[in-house]
Amino acid sequence: MPTAATALATVGASLDQVGAFTLYIKQSHMKEGKAIASALKAAFGENLPCSTWIGVSGLAREEFLVEVEPSVVFLPSTE
Repeated sequence: MPTAATALATVGASLDQVGAFTLYIKQSHMKEGKAIASALKAAFGENLPCSTWIGVSGLAREEFLVEVEPSVVFLPSTE
């Protein structure tokens, strides 16, 4: 998740603004649900955004096991 947080920061967003996300997980690692859920809890705490987990045969690079696609919610400033 540090990479996702860094990518979000480049557009002025943060993990606490993620309303939903899609996880693309290599089919060979779909059984690692507990480890993935643990990583998500470490990043988001108890209030996880809604998520969709999709098993795929491959990702952008061979060594990638999981790819995260966040959907950020920008709320208007109240200032």
